[in-house]
Amino acid sequence: MSTKHFEMAVKAIEQEPDEDDFITFDFPDANYDDGRSPEFKAYRPLPSQFAIAMSAIGPRRDLGTKLAGIVDFMVEVLDDEGQSYVTNRLLDRRDTFGLDELQQLMEWMIEEWSARPTERPSGSTRSASRGGPKSRRPTTRKTSSASA
Repeated sequence: MSTKHFEMAVKAIEQEPDEDDFITFDFPDANYDDGRSPEFKAYRPLPSQFAIAMSAIGPRRDLGTKLAGIVDFMVEVLDDEGQSYVTNRLLDRRDTFGLDELQQLMEWMIEEWSARPTERPSGSTRSASRGGPKSRRPTTRKTSSASA
């Protein structure tokens, strides 16, 4: 019996997260002792992280699985300060911050990331092929109408 070996080292290097690719957000009610409002960073997820998150919040998942998927996703994409802030708010029994707010934040992040290209464009783009006449489907009905 032979063993299949998978080469992961090269792929792992290719999937290094880009530390400069992030979006920022804040919570209006979050303030430091000096009155400043913290700004948190959310780093663009790797395609594999994004796939896991989408699977976790799918329509056939129960509420507990969805919540766990959203929290797991947030912990992976937020900077340390954001992770701590969100986790502390979720664990505070007196805080009304919950699944609805977390879901709104996640949806906003996904919209932001979806509006940006997932891969950097190459130096050149392919030009259109000009290799022959364009085919047209013959039409059997008249395309002009009689004038009145």
